Parts: sequence; structure tokens; C-alpha cells
Amino acid sequence: MADNNEMFELLTKMYSEFQSMKSDVNERFDTLETRFDNMEGKVDNLENEVGKINMTIENEIKSKIEALFDGYK
Repeated sequence: MADNNEMFELLTKMYSEFQSMKSDVNERFDTLETRFDNMEGKVDNLENEVGKINMTIENEIKSKIEALFDGYK
């Protein structure tokens, strides 16, 4: 009977430790999800900025460079 009680106590302790570890892992995953969400927002902002720069190059700078080269022909 003592062996059964010891086994039960050991299993109870192991279960408690696993629950604690599970909680810690869940917290870490939540933190990672938050960080990835923040990074996704930053990447979206960068894509918008690159798009604006592309438009500026295509619409303003490219035509000015072409005009400069036309003067050399």
C-alpha cells in the first residue's frame, strides 16, 4: 500500500510540474505572437514606404533624369 501512495504522490508532483511548465511555455508563445504581430506591422509600414519611394522615383526623378540625358543627345 505504501508503494501505491508513493507512486500517487510522485505522479501528482510530476503532473504539477508539467502544468507549471505548460503555463510557462504558453506565456512564452504569447510573447512570441505579440512580437511577430509587431514585426508584421513594421514590415507593412516598410512596404508602404518603399511603394512611396518607388512612385517618387518613377514619377519625379526618372523624368528629370531623362530630361538631363535629352540635353546631351
